[in-house]
Parts: sequence; structure tokens; C-alpha cells
Amino acid sequence: MVLRIMPVGDSNTHGYITDFDSESGGYRGYLWNSLVADGLAVDFVGTRSNGPSTIDRNHEGYYGYRIDQVAGIVNNLLDTNQPDVILLMLGTNDLIQDTDVSNAPNRLAALIDQIFSQRPNVQILLASLPPLTYSDNDPQQVVAFNSAVSGIVTSRAAQGRRINFVDIYNSLTANDLADRIHPTATGYAQIANTWYGAIRSSVSFDFVSFNASNFSANENAPSTAAVTLTRSGRISEEVSGTIILSDGTATAPADYDNTPLNFSFLSGQTTITIPIPIVNDTLAEASETITLTLTNLSSGFRVVSPSTATFTILNNDVLNPTDFTGDGRADILWRNQVNGQNSLWQMNGSTLEQTYALPTVADLNWSVVGVADFTGDGRADILWRNQADGQNSLWQMNGTTLEQTYALPTVTDLNWSVVGVADFTGDGRADIFWRNATNGQNAITQINGSAWEWQLLSSPVEPSWYIVG
Repeated sequence: MVLRIMPVGDSNTHGYITDFDSESGGYRGYLWNSLVADGLAVDFVGTRSNGPSTIDRNHEGYYGYRIDQVAGIVNNLLDTNQPDVILLMLGTNDLIQDTDVSNAPNRLAALIDQIFSQRPNVQILLASLPPLTYSDNDPQQVVAFNSAVSGIVTSRAAQGRRINFVDIYNSLTANDLADRIHPTATGYAQIANTWYGAIRSSVSFDFVSFNASNFSANENAPSTAAVTLTRSGRISEEVSGTIILSDGTATAPADYDNTPLNFSFLSGQTTITIPIPIVNDTLAEASETITLTLTNLSSGFRVVSPSTATFTILNNDVLNPTDFTGDGRADILWRNQVNGQNSLWQMNGSTLEQTYALPTVADLNWSVVGVADFTGDGRADILWRNQADGQNSLWQMNGTTLEQTYALPTVTDLNWSVVGVADFTGDGRADIFWRNATNGQNAITQINGSAWEWQLLSSPVEPSWYIVG
């Protein structure tokens, strides 16, 4: 269990000093060493990487980037990196590029709101800009910008956001700049000390998380449905919290009880198991998911990744292979061998409940060679084969509606024919069993959308044998 820290900014986050020293890692190297020396479990996260090989080199520092440019990519960065804490120092290029300087604080505030909108529980450490002497106006502009940064922090904190101000500006002087923009190595060391102090004073290292992102249990074994939580830090203290359960593909209360689950770690406990109340129904359906979210921890404790988890209810009820409507009852598929019309009878036991007209396939060389759930959604689909040219096609059905057609690979050797469909691989999707009437060879194909994996079985079976079940 580690704290995922994402450094975000421009070349001062990348660690540029001069053209002859552009890969030092800047403040990140010094900061990493200080945190590790304290024995703290941290992980610098990011899609970019540079700096000494002895540190965690990941970050999101971009040469020349302004606030608006980071805003354009930050949603992807949050999705990819899943940070718990963001170290944000940004705005220098807005000033030196003279880009609507008076509104730069407003753009920064909008970026902060964008981050919290996508990741509400993240903690942002928002830094003032270092001194800047690139042009005559820069010193005054930096002071004005930094004053606004402090105001952004105050207003967002009043809204209940986890945000802290980090005063980088007053940790440096103009003498600590290598080129009037970027700090010297000594300047970066001083920035690192300021970040370190802010992290140690405002970031909790008392964590609670799920011990995995995915859990599952068989629907018919509800006593085994459970998730595991772990914690670190002040394990001598009791800590409580809540797991919120919400619909993924499962629906409450039919598939599970969505009453929030309260939990407590006793003093000394580092791992606890929490039962998940799933329902063992009798409906043949696809496996379904519940989304679990950790929240409401005791004061001083924080949720870290994975803070959400997916719980999969594994279906144990046998799917009727011709159930198009998902009600657990077989339906009847018709094809007119004269005009190519197709029709579906929705059955209610032995009673015809409703008739649905499906798309016509006028080319009578096409024939239905299999009806089964090929897509894993709990409803029957239709497999077609062209008996003249060996083309194959899959109709993915959404109940009684054709949702999508997949052109499958062609099997031009017409000695091969489909003799059965069933889930041979245990992945919840039907596979195709093929037999060659001439040489006795057999094969299984596993379908994934429009692709399939053809597996030739090892031993041919003499053609006088044929499949009966």
C-alpha cells in the first residue's frame, strides 16, 4: 500500500536547469530521497520519465506548457495515473509567453476544479511560482499571480476540498535561478525541501484501501462473497469507515443489497474481511458487477488506491441457449427457405407471447448454424454460415433486436461444417465446434467480436463417427 504522488507542471517539474543539464530530475530527485529516507511508502506516478536511475523518475512535467495546455490533457493523466496526491506548480509559461496574464489565475482555478470534478478525493498541493526575471514585468506579475494562488487554495478549502498552499516563491531568490527562469541545482534542492515540509505537515500516511481492484464469488455461494481491506500507518488506533455499493451491471435489490456497509479496524488489525450481500436468484444471465467505494474514514486517515473495487457475481444458472429475451425461457427462431424472411417467437412456456420480425436474409445460401450466447450478455445470438462460399457471420442480439453484425473469418473449405456450439472454454461465451466431413479433423473456435481463435484438435476422428451430443 503506497501513496501515489503525481508531480505536475512545466519544465521546472521536468527538472530543466540549462541545455547542458536538462535531465537532472530537478526537485523530484531531492524530494524522493527525503521521503524514502523517512521510510514512507510513496510512488511517483506519471507518463513521463527522467532523472537519476536511483529515484522514481515518473512525472507529468512538460516543457513550455501553459495552464490551458495541461488542462487539455489532465483528464487522461488522472485516468492513467490514479494519483492520491498532486504536486502542482504551473503558470510560469503563461507569464513569460504573455498569454492573457490577468486571467491566468482564473485558468488555474478552472484547472483545479476540473481535477476535483474527475477525482474528488485527491489532495492537491498547489505551489506558488518561483521567482522569475525573464522580463522587466515578471517580478511584479509573479507576485500578483502567487497572491491569487493563495486565494484559490483558501476558497477551495472552504468548499471542503483537500487542497494546501505550498510557498515555493519564498524558498528561493533571483540568485537561485540558472537562466532567469529555471532554478539552479541548489534552487531545486530548496524547492524539494519546501515540498517535503508541506507533504509531511499536510499529507496523512495513515492509509486504508481495498487489497485488490477486483473480487468475485459464485452466485450460489453467497457465504463466500467478501472483500478484503488493508491499512497501514497508525495501526494501534481504531479506524472506521463505510463501503458504498452501487450498480455496475448488477441491479439492487434483485442482485444484491445496496445498504452501505460500515466497517471497523480494531487496534492492531491491519486486514479485515467484509461480507458482500449478494442474492442467489434463479435467472440465467451473464455475470454481473457491483461497484464498491470506500468513504467516511475516521479523522486523520485517508483512502488510497485502490479506493474503488469491482465485485463480480458469477452466474451459476444455466443459460437456455435459445433464450433471446433473458427471461430464462426458450424462444423459437424461424427462417423462411423461400424468401429469406426471419422471425422470432417469444415464448412464455408453451404459449406464444409475441412475434418479432427480424431482418430478411434473401440469399438462401446463408443458413443459421448456431444459436447461443456468443457475447456473454446472457442472451442468445445467431451464427450464420454461407454454404456456397464459406463466409461466416454473427448477429449480436439485444433481446429481440439485431444490435450488431460481425463478419467472421471465412472458411472456404466447405468440407468443414459447424456441428455444435457450446462454452468449451468456460469464459461465459459460446464457442463453435467444427468437423471436416472428409478427413475427420475437428476444431474449436473461440469468438471475440469479429475475431476468433481457431484451434485444431489433435486427433482426427474417422468420418463414420458423428457428433450426437
